[in-house]
Amino acid sequence: MNNRLNLLAALMLILIAISSCAPKKDLNAPRYLDALKQLMENDRRFRQVYSSNDTLVNQIDDRMERVEQTLDSLEVYVQSEKRKKYCEYENAVQSAIEIITSKPNESIPKLLEELEESKKLDEQLIVKATEIENKATTELNVGKLDTVAYEKVTNVVEEIKVETAKEIEVKKEAIEGLKTVYSKPESSELETQIIESAYQTITRIRNQGSAMQQRNLEQLKLVVDVLEVDKFKQFEAAAFFGPGAFTIKSSDLPKVEDAFEPLITSIINFVNRYRERDMTLTIVAKGYADATPISSSSSLYSQLLPVTGKASPSRQDLNRALSRLRADEMSRHMRELLLRRDQELFSNASNVSIDIISQGRGEECPYVNKPCDRDNDPNRRIVTFHWLVTPNKL
Repeated sequence: MNNRLNLLAALMLILIAISSCAPKKDLNAPRYLDALKQLMENDRRFRQVYSSNDTLVNQIDDRMERVEQTLDSLEVYVQSEKRKKYCEYENAVQSAIEIITSKPNESIPKLLEELEESKKLDEQLIVKATEIENKATTELNVGKLDTVAYEKVTNVVEEIKVETAKEIEVKKEAIEGLKTVYSKPESSELETQIIESAYQTITRIRNQGSAMQQRNLEQLKLVVDVLEVDKFKQFEAAAFFGPGAFTIKSSDLPKVEDAFEPLITSIINFVNRYRERDMTLTIVAKGYADATPISSSSSLYSQLLPVTGKASPSRQDLNRALSRLRADEMSRHMRELLLRRDQELFSNASNVSIDIISQGRGEECPYVNKPCDRDNDPNRRIVTFHWLVTPNKL
Protein backbone atom coordinates (compact mmCIF):
# COMPACT_ATOMS: atom_id res chain seq x y z
CA MET A 1 0.00 0.00 0.00
CA ASN A 2 2.76 2.38 0.93
CA ASN A 3 4.55 1.57 -2.31
CA ARG A 4 1.44 2.43 -4.28
CA LEU A 5 1.03 5.72 -2.43
CA ASN A 6 4.67 6.56 -3.01
CA LEU A 7 4.33 5.77 -6.72
CA LEU A 8 1.16 7.89 -6.98
CA ALA A 9 2.88 10.81 -5.27
CA ALA A 10 5.83 10.52 -7.61
CA LEU A 11 3.54 10.55 -10.62
CA MET A 12 1.75 13.64 -9.32
CA LEU A 13 5.07 15.42 -8.83
CA ILE A 14 6.10 14.53 -12.38
CA LEU A 15 2.78 15.81 -13.76
CA ILE A 16 3.15 19.05 -11.80
CA ALA A 17 6.67 19.46 -13.09
CA ILE A 18 5.61 18.78 -16.65
CA SER A 19 2.71 21.18 -16.29
CA SER A 20 4.95 23.94 -14.91
CA CYS A 21 7.35 23.51 -17.82
CA ALA A 22 4.58 23.62 -20.39
CA PRO A 23 2.80 26.98 -20.06
CA LYS A 24 1.04 28.58 -23.01
CA LYS A 25 3.38 30.47 -25.34
CA ASP A 26 3.36 34.25 -24.80
CA LEU A 27 1.56 35.61 -27.88
CA ASN A 28 3.48 38.90 -27.61
CA ALA A 29 6.86 37.18 -27.99
CA PRO A 30 7.19 38.03 -31.74
CA ARG A 31 6.58 41.69 -30.90
CA TYR A 32 9.26 41.56 -28.20
CA LEU A 33 11.61 40.04 -30.74
CA ASP A 34 10.97 42.82 -33.28
CA ALA A 35 11.40 45.48 -30.59
CA LEU A 36 14.76 44.03 -29.54
CA LYS A 37 15.99 43.88 -33.12
CA GLN A 38 15.02 47.53 -33.62
CA LEU A 39 16.68 48.45 -30.35
CA MET A 40 19.89 46.70 -31.43
CA GLU A 41 19.86 48.54 -34.77
CA ASN A 42 19.31 51.90 -33.06
CA ASP A 43 22.11 51.24 -30.57
CA ARG A 44 24.53 50.43 -33.38
CA ARG A 45 23.81 53.80 -34.98
CA PHE A 46 23.89 55.68 -31.66
CA ARG A 47 27.20 54.08 -30.76
CA GLN A 48 28.76 55.31 -33.99
CA VAL A 49 27.40 58.84 -33.54
CA TYR A 50 28.56 59.12 -29.91
CA SER A 51 31.83 57.19 -30.22
CA SER A 52 33.74 59.99 -28.46
CA ASN A 53 31.60 59.70 -25.30
CA ASP A 54 33.15 56.78 -23.36
CA THR A 55 30.45 56.75 -20.70
CA LEU A 56 27.68 56.57 -23.25
CA VAL A 57 29.51 53.99 -25.36
CA ASN A 58 29.97 51.70 -22.33
CA GLN A 59 26.31 52.04 -21.47
CA ILE A 60 25.25 51.19 -25.02
CA ASP A 61 27.72 48.28 -25.22
CA ASP A 62 26.33 46.74 -22.03
CA ARG A 63 22.82 46.98 -23.33
CA MET A 64 23.76 45.61 -26.74
CA GLU A 65 25.36 42.58 -25.08
CA ARG A 66 22.20 41.87 -23.05
CA VAL A 67 20.02 42.37 -26.11
CA GLU A 68 22.16 40.03 -28.20
CA GLN A 69 21.99 37.25 -25.59
CA THR A 70 18.24 37.65 -25.19
CA LEU A 71 17.71 37.73 -28.95
CA ASP A 72 19.23 34.28 -29.44
CA SER A 73 17.00 32.68 -26.80
CA LEU A 74 13.89 34.57 -27.80
CA GLU A 75 14.37 33.57 -31.44
CA VAL A 76 14.26 29.88 -30.42
CA TYR A 77 11.26 30.51 -28.18
CA VAL A 78 9.28 32.18 -30.97
CA GLN A 79 10.10 29.54 -33.55
CA SER A 80 9.74 26.49 -31.27
CA GLU A 81 6.66 24.30 -31.66
CA LYS A 82 7.52 21.98 -28.76
CA ARG A 83 5.86 22.80 -25.45
CA LYS A 84 8.76 21.36 -23.47
CA LYS A 85 10.98 24.07 -24.93
CA TYR A 86 8.80 26.86 -23.57
CA CYS A 87 10.03 26.77 -20.01
CA GLU A 88 13.68 26.50 -21.10
CA TYR A 89 13.47 29.85 -22.84
CA GLU A 90 10.78 31.49 -20.76
CA ASN A 91 13.41 33.61 -19.05
CA ALA A 92 14.18 35.13 -22.47
CA VAL A 93 10.69 36.57 -22.55
CA GLN A 94 11.12 38.11 -19.09
CA SER A 95 14.53 39.49 -20.07
CA ALA A 96 13.11 41.02 -23.24
CA ILE A 97 10.29 42.69 -21.31
CA GLU A 98 12.77 44.06 -18.78
CA ILE A 99 15.10 45.47 -21.47
CA ILE A 100 12.30 47.05 -23.48
CA THR A 101 10.61 48.66 -20.48
CA SER A 102 13.74 49.81 -18.67
CA LYS A 103 15.81 51.14 -21.61
CA PRO A 104 16.73 54.86 -21.51
CA ASN A 105 14.33 57.41 -22.95
CA GLU A 106 14.63 57.12 -26.73
CA SER A 107 13.61 60.75 -27.25
CA ILE A 108 17.09 61.93 -26.28
CA PRO A 109 18.99 59.87 -28.88
CA LYS A 110 16.48 60.90 -31.53
CA LEU A 111 16.93 64.55 -30.64
CA LEU A 112 20.67 64.07 -30.70
CA GLU A 113 20.47 62.47 -34.11
CA GLU A 114 18.47 65.37 -35.53
CA LEU A 115 20.81 67.93 -34.00
CA GLU A 116 23.90 66.12 -35.24
CA GLU A 117 22.50 65.93 -38.78
CA SER A 118 21.57 69.61 -38.81
CA LYS A 119 24.97 70.58 -37.39
CA LYS A 120 26.67 68.46 -40.05
CA LEU A 121 24.86 70.40 -42.80
CA ASP A 122 25.96 73.68 -41.19
CA GLU A 123 29.57 72.50 -41.13
CA GLN A 124 29.35 71.61 -44.81
CA LEU A 125 28.07 75.13 -45.49
CA ILE A 126 31.12 76.61 -43.75
CA VAL A 127 33.45 74.44 -45.85
CA LYS A 128 31.66 75.46 -49.06
CA ALA A 129 31.74 79.14 -48.14
CA THR A 130 35.48 78.97 -47.42
CA GLU A 131 36.11 77.32 -50.79
CA ILE A 132 34.24 80.17 -52.50
CA GLU A 133 36.29 82.77 -50.63
CA ASN A 134 39.48 81.09 -51.78
CA LYS A 135 38.29 80.98 -55.39
CA ALA A 136 37.31 84.64 -55.29
CA THR A 137 40.75 85.53 -53.93
CA THR A 138 42.40 83.60 -56.76
CA GLU A 139 40.29 85.40 -59.37
CA LEU A 140 41.12 88.75 -57.78
CA ASN A 141 44.83 88.01 -57.92
CA VAL A 142 44.74 87.13 -61.63
CA GLY A 143 42.60 90.13 -62.57
CA LYS A 144 39.37 88.25 -63.34
CA LEU A 145 37.57 89.85 -60.40
CA ASP A 146 37.47 93.50 -59.46
CA THR A 147 38.08 94.64 -55.88
CA VAL A 148 34.52 95.98 -55.61
CA ALA A 149 33.09 92.69 -56.88
CA TYR A 150 35.42 90.76 -54.59
CA GLU A 151 34.21 92.72 -51.59
CA LYS A 152 30.58 91.98 -52.51
CA VAL A 153 31.33 88.26 -52.83
CA THR A 154 33.14 88.10 -49.52
CA ASN A 155 30.38 90.10 -47.80
CA VAL A 156 27.76 87.58 -48.91
CA VAL A 157 29.93 84.64 -47.93
CA GLU A 158 30.94 86.16 -44.60
CA GLU A 159 27.32 86.81 -43.64
CA ILE A 160 26.51 83.17 -44.31
CA LYS A 161 29.54 81.97 -42.36
CA VAL A 162 28.74 84.15 -39.33
CA GLU A 163 25.08 83.13 -39.30
CA THR A 164 25.96 79.46 -39.74
CA ALA A 165 28.69 79.55 -37.08
CA LYS A 166 26.15 80.85 -34.56
CA GLU A 167 23.82 77.99 -35.46
CA ILE A 168 26.62 75.47 -35.00
CA GLU A 169 27.40 76.81 -31.51
CA VAL A 170 23.74 76.62 -30.44
CA LYS A 171 23.40 73.05 -31.71
CA LYS A 172 26.77 72.03 -30.27
CA GLU A 173 25.74 73.26 -26.82
CA ALA A 174 22.43 71.37 -27.07
CA ILE A 175 24.20 68.21 -28.21
CA GLU A 176 26.74 68.25 -25.40
CA GLY A 177 24.02 68.85 -22.83
CA LEU A 178 21.86 66.00 -24.10
CA LYS A 179 24.81 63.61 -24.21
CA THR A 180 25.55 64.39 -20.56
CA VAL A 181 21.93 63.84 -19.55
CA TYR A 182 21.71 60.61 -21.53
CA SER A 183 24.94 59.14 -20.18
CA LYS A 184 24.33 60.16 -16.54
CA PRO A 185 20.58 60.44 -16.00
CA GLU A 186 19.52 62.06 -12.75
CA SER A 187 16.50 64.06 -11.76
CA SER A 188 17.60 67.66 -11.34
CA GLU A 189 16.59 71.18 -12.30
CA LEU A 190 19.71 71.51 -14.48
CA GLU A 191 18.85 68.35 -16.41
CA THR A 192 15.34 69.66 -17.01
CA GLN A 193 16.74 72.97 -18.29
CA ILE A 194 19.14 71.18 -20.64
CA ILE A 195 16.40 69.02 -22.12
CA GLU A 196 13.98 71.94 -22.47
CA SER A 197 16.65 74.05 -24.19
CA ALA A 198 17.45 71.22 -26.59
CA TYR A 199 13.75 70.75 -27.33
CA GLN A 200 13.41 74.46 -28.12
CA THR A 201 16.36 74.28 -30.51
CA ILE A 202 15.13 71.19 -32.30
CA THR A 203 11.57 72.58 -32.43
CA ARG A 204 12.87 75.71 -34.13
CA ILE A 205 14.81 73.57 -36.61
CA ARG A 206 11.75 71.43 -37.29
CA ASN A 207 9.44 74.43 -37.72
CA GLN A 208 11.69 76.19 -40.18
CA GLY A 209 12.76 72.91 -41.74
CA SER A 210 15.95 73.42 -43.69
CA ALA A 211 14.76 76.80 -44.99
CA MET A 212 17.73 78.79 -43.74
CA GLN A 213 20.27 76.20 -44.83
CA GLN A 214 18.57 75.86 -48.21
CA ARG A 215 18.54 79.63 -48.67
CA ASN A 216 22.23 79.87 -47.84
CA LEU A 217 23.02 76.98 -50.19
CA GLU A 218 21.16 78.74 -53.00
CA GLN A 219 23.01 81.97 -52.31
CA LEU A 220 26.35 80.17 -52.39
CA LYS A 221 25.38 78.36 -55.59
CA LEU A 222 24.62 81.67 -57.29
CA VAL A 223 28.02 83.02 -56.25
CA VAL A 224 29.76 79.82 -57.38
CA ASP A 225 28.03 79.96 -60.77
CA VAL A 226 28.93 83.59 -61.37
CA LEU A 227 32.57 82.89 -60.49
CA GLU A 228 32.59 80.20 -63.19
CA VAL A 229 31.66 82.53 -66.07
CA ASP A 230 33.65 85.19 -67.90
CA LYS A 231 32.99 88.45 -66.05
CA PHE A 232 35.66 90.65 -67.58
CA LYS A 233 35.69 92.67 -70.82
CA GLN A 234 38.19 95.18 -72.11
CA PHE A 235 37.53 97.97 -74.65
CA GLU A 236 40.03 100.24 -76.37
CA ALA A 237 39.10 103.83 -75.65
CA ALA A 238 40.34 104.91 -79.10
CA ALA A 239 37.54 102.86 -80.68
CA PHE A 240 34.93 105.06 -78.98
CA PHE A 241 36.56 108.41 -78.30
CA GLY A 242 38.53 110.78 -80.45
CA PRO A 243 41.81 112.30 -79.20
CA GLY A 244 41.11 114.19 -75.98
CA ALA A 245 37.36 113.36 -76.16
CA PHE A 246 35.26 111.74 -73.45
CA THR A 247 31.82 111.65 -75.06
CA ILE A 248 30.54 109.22 -77.68
CA LYS A 249 29.00 110.70 -80.81
CA SER A 250 25.46 109.70 -81.72
CA SER A 251 26.71 108.41 -85.05
CA ASP A 252 29.00 105.99 -83.20
CA LEU A 253 26.26 104.48 -81.01
CA PRO A 254 25.64 101.46 -83.30
CA LYS A 255 29.34 100.67 -82.98
CA VAL A 256 29.03 100.88 -79.21
CA GLU A 257 26.05 98.53 -79.22
CA ASP A 258 27.89 95.99 -81.35
CA ALA A 259 30.91 96.13 -79.04
CA PHE A 260 28.81 95.77 -75.89
CA GLU A 261 26.58 92.99 -77.26
CA PRO A 262 28.66 89.96 -76.06
CA LEU A 263 29.01 91.43 -72.58
CA ILE A 264 25.31 92.32 -72.27
CA THR A 265 24.26 88.91 -73.60
CA SER A 266 26.40 87.07 -71.07
CA ILE A 267 24.96 89.15 -68.22
CA ILE A 268 21.32 88.69 -69.25
CA ASN A 269 21.77 84.97 -69.90
CA PHE A 270 23.16 84.52 -66.42
CA VAL A 271 20.50 86.64 -64.70
CA ASN A 272 17.72 84.75 -66.50
CA ARG A 273 18.87 81.54 -64.81
CA TYR A 274 17.93 83.13 -61.47
CA ARG A 275 15.04 85.26 -62.67
CA GLU A 276 12.91 84.66 -59.56
CA ARG A 277 15.65 85.59 -57.11
CA ASP A 278 16.22 89.01 -55.57
CA MET A 279 19.69 90.00 -56.65
CA THR A 280 22.02 92.85 -57.46
CA LEU A 281 23.89 93.18 -60.72
CA THR A 282 27.11 95.09 -60.10
CA ILE A 283 29.06 96.45 -63.06
CA VAL A 284 32.37 98.18 -62.44
CA ALA A 285 33.73 100.34 -65.27
CA LYS A 286 37.36 101.37 -64.96
CA GLY A 287 38.88 103.98 -67.20
CA TYR A 288 42.65 104.10 -67.82
CA ALA A 289 44.89 106.60 -69.59
CA ASP A 290 48.45 106.77 -70.77
CA ALA A 291 50.94 109.28 -69.36
CA THR A 292 50.69 111.85 -72.14
CA PRO A 293 50.76 115.42 -70.72
CA ILE A 294 47.73 117.69 -71.25
CA SER A 295 48.60 121.26 -72.07
CA SER A 296 47.22 123.86 -69.67
CA SER A 297 46.34 126.03 -72.66
CA SER A 298 44.12 123.38 -74.25
CA SER A 299 40.31 123.27 -74.10
CA LEU A 300 40.59 119.74 -72.69
CA TYR A 301 42.50 121.13 -69.71
CA SER A 302 39.67 123.60 -69.03
CA GLN A 303 37.10 120.80 -69.18
CA LEU A 304 39.08 118.51 -66.86
CA LEU A 305 40.10 121.15 -64.33
CA PRO A 306 36.79 121.23 -62.36
CA VAL A 307 36.65 117.43 -62.38
CA THR A 308 40.04 117.18 -60.66
CA GLY A 309 38.90 119.43 -57.80
CA LYS A 310 42.35 120.99 -57.69
CA ALA A 311 43.56 124.49 -58.55
CA SER A 312 46.82 123.25 -60.03
CA PRO A 313 46.31 119.61 -61.05
CA SER A 314 49.22 117.44 -61.97
CA ARG A 315 49.49 115.41 -65.17
CA GLN A 316 48.37 112.36 -63.18
CA ASP A 317 45.32 114.28 -61.84
CA LEU A 318 44.28 115.33 -65.33
CA ASN A 319 44.64 111.86 -66.84
CA ARG A 320 42.72 110.39 -63.90
CA ALA A 321 39.89 112.87 -64.55
CA LEU A 322 39.90 112.02 -68.27
CA SER A 323 39.79 108.29 -67.56
CA ARG A 324 36.91 108.80 -65.10
CA LEU A 325 34.82 110.78 -67.59
CA ARG A 326 35.33 108.10 -70.22
CA ALA A 327 34.33 105.41 -67.74
CA ASP A 328 31.21 107.44 -66.85
CA GLU A 329 30.26 107.75 -70.51
CA MET A 330 30.70 104.04 -71.17
CA SER A 331 28.74 103.18 -68.02
CA ARG A 332 25.83 105.39 -69.06
CA HIS A 333 25.50 103.66 -72.39
CA MET A 334 25.89 100.26 -70.76
CA ARG A 335 22.93 100.98 -68.45
CA GLU A 336 20.77 102.28 -71.33
CA LEU A 337 21.51 99.22 -73.44
CA LEU A 338 20.74 96.86 -70.59
CA LEU A 339 17.39 98.50 -69.88
CA ARG A 340 16.50 98.61 -73.55
CA ARG A 341 17.51 95.00 -74.10
CA ASP A 342 15.32 93.59 -71.34
CA GLN A 343 13.05 96.24 -69.88
CA GLU A 344 10.86 93.76 -68.03
CA LEU A 345 13.75 92.02 -66.31
CA PHE A 346 15.72 95.03 -65.15
CA SER A 347 12.98 97.55 -64.43
CA ASN A 348 11.75 95.61 -61.39
CA ALA A 349 13.96 96.84 -58.58
CA SER A 350 12.56 94.23 -56.19
CA ASN A 351 13.88 91.51 -58.48
CA VAL A 352 17.10 92.76 -60.04
CA SER A 353 18.77 96.03 -59.14
CA ILE A 354 21.63 97.43 -61.15
CA ASP A 355 24.64 99.01 -59.48
CA ILE A 356 27.04 100.52 -62.01
CA ILE A 357 30.22 101.99 -60.58
CA SER A 358 32.64 104.17 -62.55
CA GLN A 359 36.25 104.56 -61.59
CA GLY A 360 39.00 106.68 -63.09
CA ARG A 361 42.28 104.84 -62.64
CA GLY A 362 44.32 107.33 -64.64
CA GLU A 363 47.87 106.26 -65.45
CA GLU A 364 47.73 103.03 -63.44
CA CYS A 365 48.74 99.93 -65.36
CA PRO A 366 45.51 98.08 -66.20
CA TYR A 367 47.17 94.68 -66.43
CA VAL A 368 47.97 92.22 -63.68
CA ASN A 369 50.52 90.08 -65.47
CA LYS A 370 51.78 92.50 -68.11
CA PRO A 371 53.98 95.57 -67.49
CA CYS A 372 53.24 99.03 -68.81
CA ASP A 373 56.69 100.12 -70.00
CA ARG A 374 55.79 103.04 -72.28
CA ASP A 375 54.15 106.26 -71.16
CA ASN A 376 52.47 106.76 -74.54
CA ASP A 377 51.18 103.19 -74.88
CA PRO A 378 47.82 102.72 -76.67
CA ASN A 379 47.27 99.53 -74.65
CA ARG A 380 46.92 101.71 -71.57
CA ARG A 381 44.12 103.78 -73.12
CA ILE A 382 41.31 101.35 -72.29
CA VAL A 383 38.08 100.98 -70.36
CA THR A 384 37.45 97.67 -68.61
CA PHE A 385 34.22 96.17 -67.32
CA HIS A 386 33.82 93.67 -64.51
CA TRP A 387 30.36 92.40 -63.65
CA LEU A 388 29.00 90.33 -60.81
CA VAL A 389 25.60 89.09 -59.61
CA THR A 390 25.11 88.65 -55.86
CA PRO A 391 21.98 87.61 -53.94
CA ASN A 392 20.18 90.16 -51.85
CA LYS A 393 19.61 89.36 -48.17
CA LEU A 394 16.23 87.68 -47.68
